[in-house]
Amino acid sequence: MEIDFEFEVGPSKEGVQLSIKSRMGRVLKVTSIEMTEREALRLAEVLTRSVQERQAKAPENPPDAQEPIN
Repeated sequence: MEIDFEFEVGPSKEGVQLSIKSRMGRVLKVTSIEMTEREALRLAEVLTRSVQERQAKAPENPPDAQEPIN
């Protein structure tokens, strides 16, 4: 069964709130993470670097390359 993800970012008391919504069938799970703006920027750097490293090692046209990012 496929899992669909949605991401939302908004302000919070600490700086930024990231909400990750995953749906598998009829089950919806929401995870929210509050962080400072500095932590959010660090998370973005880590994710970007990880994706770039994986893309550099992957074949030129992986099957999921055309999927949109929510």
